[in-house]
Amino acid sequence: MIENSVQPESESIVFHPLPKNKRFRDLTGFVSSELTVIGYNGHTDHGYYKIHYWLCKCSCGKVVSVAGSNLNANRCRSCGCKKSEYIGDGHRTHGRSRTSEHGTWCAIKQRCGNPNAGCYPRYGGRGIKVCERWLESFDNFFEDMGPRPSRYHSIDRINNDGNYEPGNCRWATQIVQSHNSTASTNLTLNGETKCIAEWAAQAGIGVKSMYTRLANGWSLEKAVTTPILKRNRDYKTSPCRPKKPSV
Repeated sequence: MIENSVQPESESIVFHPLPKNKRFRDLTGFVSSELTVIGYNGHTDHGYYKIHYWLCKCSCGKVVSVAGSNLNANRCRSCGCKKSEYIGDGHRTHGRSRTSEHGTWCAIKQRCGNPNAGCYPRYGGRGIKVCERWLESFDNFFEDMGPRPSRYHSIDRINNDGNYEPGNCRWATQIVQSHNSTASTNLTLNGETKCIAEWAAQAGIGVKSMYTRLANGWSLEKAVTTPILKRNRDYKTSPCRPKKPSV
């Protein structure tokens, strides 16, 4: 924690005499990373204890006043000029922690490796795994898969019984994934086999409408060839509710 920052030649630099206490430790000459203690800068009282401050010269030339406790604990290593470097060295990895690609990478590890995850029985529970290359780092995953094409795309396994690995994964839309799902129902008409979603798209109706037609006993041919009836109602001439007679 840096309490004050001043230029080296500023007149505000004031050296205070050291306290006359045998137990007081003189930190003059102490070096903490980029800081070198050049003198005592006084203290402040906080009830039963005091905080002692020291003037420190940074390698960049600035002079700062730093609490002695921060120097001893190595919590202050520069005047602030090296802060971004220290943060980057200690914490920065790939810089994509909040992206959708990173969220996908975390999700596939959970569904395949965490028995407490709700979707684990459909993935890790039936033997689906994540390849060692992708488990090693997110960078490897992003290098193989690339950026997500759009918000409508998600990761899809080409072989639904295969593992999460470069040769078996792609970015695909929900419609494409539904065709590749284990729950997808394939129906054949005139020698042509398609899933229900594809038949619905060919008929120009919604998937729910197609399921409803088939559930009501319609044949596939009738469900595909029957158009949806459009009802045009003129509410001015045919109101839904008759008007009350005027009194």
